[in-house]
Formats: sequence, C-alpha cells, structure tokens
Amino acid sequence: MLGLPTQNLQDIQTDLNRIIELNPEHISVYSLILEEGTLLQQRIEKGELYTPSEVIERKMYWTVKNTLEEAGYKHYEISNYAKPGFESKHNMDCWEQKEYIGFGLAAHSYINNIRYSNTENLELYCRGRRPRRPENKNNPRNTN
Repeated sequence: MLGLPTQNLQDIQTDLNRIIELNPEHISVYSLILEEGTLLQQRIEKGELYTPSEVIERKMYWTVKNTLEEAGYKHYEISNYAKPGFESKHNMDCWEQKEYIGFGLAAHSYINNIRYSNTENLELYCRGRRPRRPENKNNPRNTN
C-alpha cells in the first residue's frame, strides 16, 4: 500500500527490499483511498494522523515501479507486477475482452458483450434465487 498514514519513502524502500527477498511471482500495489465517513478519514481530517503529500506519494509510486522492474517484474497493469508468465490470467482476459463465467454470491460474468452479476444478497442466494441482471457496459457507473 502506498500513501498510508506516517509512511515515507524509506518505508517503501525497506518494504520493497523485503518483498524482493521473498521472491513472489506476482505483486499488487495500491494507493490508499480515504473513504468518507471512516474512522481513518475522520482522524486525518482532525489532524490526528497524516498521509504523505501527493508529491511524495507519486515518488513512492515511481520508486515501486522502478525497483520492481529492475528486479525483473513486468508492470502489466496500473497496480500489478509479475514475473514473466505469472500475470493474472483473469485480469488479462478482462483487458482483452474475453468471455468468462462467474459462479457464486456476487459473481460476475461477461458473455456476448454483456456483463452480468449474481445477487449480493446471501439469503436470496442460499434460497436458490440467483437473479442475473445485465449491466450496461457503456454505463459510466459500471466498474466491473
């Protein structure tokens, strides 16, 4: 995670060194997003905690990108790095608009250029009611 309260560039470099030592095949890196109404957001607003400036967070991003690429990881999505051949198949299929079928509660599918999702209601799902609703892929609110 980038942009955590009190985090600095040295923290990022220390974490990167340890991650590279562990030698994982795939790494995901995300920036903190403060959600309105959360305790963390409220504490930052009150000045009890602070997050790095945008300038420092961008430096963190570029430190991560450059360090991981120098260590042999391919940056294949905005938040994902992988050793060659270990990119997420599902992520790549989504980017390439390949069809997929999701099974289970709140699962998503993409068939014939239409996105579907199962109910997010566990009670309905367990009763066997699994309504699927088409999602308009041209709808800007559709993030699936």
